[in-house]
Amino acid sequence: MMVTLVAASGSPGVTTTAVGLARHWPRPVILVEADPTGGSGILAGHFRAQVDQPGLVDLVIAQRADLLAEALPRLLLPIEQTNASVLVGVRSPDQAAGVAQLWTPLLDALRALATAGTDVIVDGGRLGLNGWPQPLVMGSDLTLMLVTSDLVSLAAARWWADSLVAAELPGHTSRLVVVGEGR
Repeated sequence: MMVTLVAASGSPGVTTTAVGLARHWPRPVILVEADPTGGSGILAGHFRAQVDQPGLVDLVIAQRADLLAEALPRLLLPIEQTNASVLVGVRSPDQAAGVAQLWTPLLDALRALATAGTDVIVDGGRLGLNGWPQPLVMGSDLTLMLVTSDLVSLAAARWWADSLVAAELPGHTSRLVVVGEGR
């Protein structure tokens, strides 16, 4: 199974929710940090900036040598005492455009892992940004769009929700998750 979490606007907690899901996932799972804004919120937050781990940029280099599937397992950072590992994202928004070429071949590699019994959770960040992981979003089994409960966030989510539903492929489902005060 492949689940992608995204936001239509703001910062409703996509990364926090993705990490929480991955930490408590009942089966082996890979958390892909595909947010194009960079800064690796997972390394900074969950790992408290105590770990330096290669990730998507190194995977781009491997893809150029047609070695993506072989390199992927080596680039995963295990989350101790869980069934989860993390594929670390870009370090700056400047890297997003270069990583965008990776999304389609990475989708194929992740699909192969999912077929072999390892689930995938993707932190897709905000929809529509330069380098956003559209192939991962559209190729997942389930897309969860997180929004806060204020009217501005809900209004911003409406267009994206309609767009995601209209683009659904067979076997893909999109849902809205409302988080925060007043849920």
